Amino acid sequence: MELSNLFLYGMTGYLLLFIYDLAQYRQKPVLRNITTLGFPLTGVPYLIILLEEIPLSWNIQTLLFAVSLVVLLSLLVYSVLIEIPLHLHRHPQKATAAAPVTYAQGTYAFSRHPGFIWYTLINVLFAIYFFSIPMVLLMLSFTGCNLILVIIEDRFIFPGTFSDYHEYKKTTAFLIQGRRNTTSQEP
Repeated sequence: MELSNLFLYGMTGYLLLFIYDLAQYRQKPVLRNITTLGFPLTGVPYLIILLEEIPLSWNIQTLLFAVSLVVLLSLLVYSVLIEIPLHLHRHPQKATAAAPVTYAQGTYAFSRHPGFIWYTLINVLFAIYFFSIPMVLLMLSFTGCNLILVIIEDRFIFPGTFSDYHEYKKTTAFLIQGRRNTTSQEP
């Protein structure tokens, strides 16, 4: 498949994710549920690339790529889709609170957007393994779209969604940091 078509799949996914964030912010559950399609749609280009480009005979580079991809995908899925719901399941009183509070533990203790980190590393991995100028540009465009999305979330969506997000921003870096806040937090 042409990289321009992969670009369109990814951009459509990001547009849906932006609408998803707005729907969540405006408390529009039906629209939010429909636009969750943005999550898998942003992954379609990667799946197509893997299906079309991975060699049938594996070598050490392909094996290292596959292992690295599995690790990074696991971290991405955990941070974005599992970690917070798992925390809310363990602490149901926080899930039913009138004013949602920011989850500031686990991967969210060292970054306000850990999913962006894992996603960027996946893009770097793809750009290196399938190296060509068009592939590098495609991965840069996806990283750029994700960066725009997390900036919008960080500046507009999350401060209006979570009552303590401004305090969270003071103690946790946008991307990555060492632990600055030494006070213990509730598990």
